[in-house]
Amino acid sequence: MAASMRVAVRGSSLRLLECCSGCKRITKNVPQRSMSVINYWTEQWLNWTTFNLRRKNVLVEKRVEYWGSELAAAHWLLAHQNSAVQFTNGHWYAKNKKGRYYLPRDAVKDEYIISIDAKRSRITYDGLENLFLLKHLKYLSLKGCPHIDDFCLARLHHFKDSLTHLNISECPQITERGLASLHSLKKLERLNMKNLPQVDSPELISVMLEDVLPNLKLQVVSQHVARHHDMMDAAASWRKRTEDSLKQNTSRDEKNAKN
Repeated sequence: MAASMRVAVRGSSLRLLECCSGCKRITKNVPQRSMSVINYWTEQWLNWTTFNLRRKNVLVEKRVEYWGSELAAAHWLLAHQNSAVQFTNGHWYAKNKKGRYYLPRDAVKDEYIISIDAKRSRITYDGLENLFLLKHLKYLSLKGCPHIDDFCLARLHHFKDSLTHLNISECPQITERGLASLHSLKKLERLNMKNLPQVDSPELISVMLEDVLPNLKLQVVSQHVARHHDMMDAAASWRKRTEDSLKQNTSRDEKNAKN
C-alpha cells in the first residue's frame, strides 16, 4: 500500500512542480490515486491547523486557579499568542529572540495588567475568554489579527469600565457591524481603525462613534476634518485674491476715466 502511494506521488511530481513554477493549477492529467493522496494530506493538515488554533485559544480553568486571573492571562498571551503585556508596575514582558520569556511571580504580585500588545496574534472568539477577568485593562492592540471579526468586537463589552485605547487596524474580517458594537465602551478615548478592507465608509462610522462616545477621538475623523479645513482655507485665500484684483482693476479704470 505504501509503495503504491509512493509510486503514484512520484509519477505526478513532475506535474506538481510544473504547477508550482508556472503558478497554474494542473489537475486534469494527474492520476486519480495521487490526487486522493494529496487531498488526504491536505485535509489532515487543515484539521491539524484548526485543532492547534483551538488548543491555543481554549480557556484552562486550572491555570486560572493556580496562577490567578492576571498571571494566567499573562502566561497565555506570552506562551501561546507571542504577545506583550504591561503591568501596573510599568514593566513590559515579552518573549526574547530565543522565544523564551521570564515572568517572575513575586515581581507582579498584587499587580494588574493594564496594556496588551497582541498585534499579528492568533486570538480567536474563544480566546478572548482568557481576558475577561482583567478589570484594569486600558490599552489593547489587536492590529492585524486575522481571526478578529465582528463577533469578537461584540465581546469587548467586558472591558467597558476600563478600556480607553483600542487598536483594530488592518483586521481583514471587521465590518461596519462590528464597529457599531463598540458603542458599549463608554470610557474609550482613542480608536485606531485604519486599513480595514471590509469597511467602505470609515469616516461615517467614525462620526457616528464620536457622537455616541463623547471622549472618543479618531484619527480618521481628524484627517477628514483637517482636509476640509485646508480646502476652506484655500477657497478663502482664492476669494481674497480675486477681490483684491477686482479692486485694483476698478481703481485703475477710475483713474483712466478721470484722465
